[in-house]
Amino acid sequence: MSIGALSKATGVPTETLRTWERRYGFPAPERTETGHRRYSLNTLARLRLVVRALGLGHRPSTVLAAGEEELAQLLAAAAPEGGPAAETARAAHDTTAVVQSWLEHVERFEGRALERELHVAASALGGVPFLEYAVAPFLRELGERWACGALGVAHEHFASERLREFLTQRWRPLSDASTGPLLVCATRRANCTCWGCTWLRSRSRSATRAWSFSAPTCPRPRSCAPRISTAPRR
Repeated sequence: MSIGALSKATGVPTETLRTWERRYGFPAPERTETGHRRYSLNTLARLRLVVRALGLGHRPSTVLAAGEEELAQLLAAAAPEGGPAAETARAAHDTTAVVQSWLEHVERFEGRALERELHVAASALGGVPFLEYAVAPFLRELGERWACGALGVAHEHFASERLREFLTQRWRPLSDASTGPLLVCATRRANCTCWGCTWLRSRSRSATRAWSFSAPTCPRPRSCAPRISTAPRR
């Protein structure tokens, strides 16, 4: 994947990636014949661990020189005591202020600020905790405020579109770089949104599959699936 795709998938600015490469030798790209950087899925996986370690307060010089096993040990050592229940409670407490901040940006239609904070939270929490402890409560609160009239339809559409774009930017580079089987995901005709498909792909831990979505208004998704699955990837 390109440096731009790597940046979108991790939330690390491209200039920061270039600086880390110069100072610490990671992430080290391969070069195309035209001199452009290209990064592997292994580099992406390690970089996401780096971002999580940095969010815990570790120094860049330490985590950028560490391998995946060392990074995993650093993250495991920082895990809260008390097992999964304690971790869930801590994560929920930590994201309360985050969710509130996102909602305030939605109220003011502050797209750039919302996207910036989405990147920060995703990098700090990691993929699945980000969805479960930040995105899920955000969507619940958004729906409740819309239902009681505290937020309007424009706010709901604004927030949903921004969040859907953000999540898509994170999984799309993995799908495009995949050499594994193509999975086709579609919603029922009565479902007018693609949230279920977006959530499923974002929740997936697999980086070895390519994904394709059928439009929610597709009249015959079963007849479309064979054509999608056999089409050349672009």
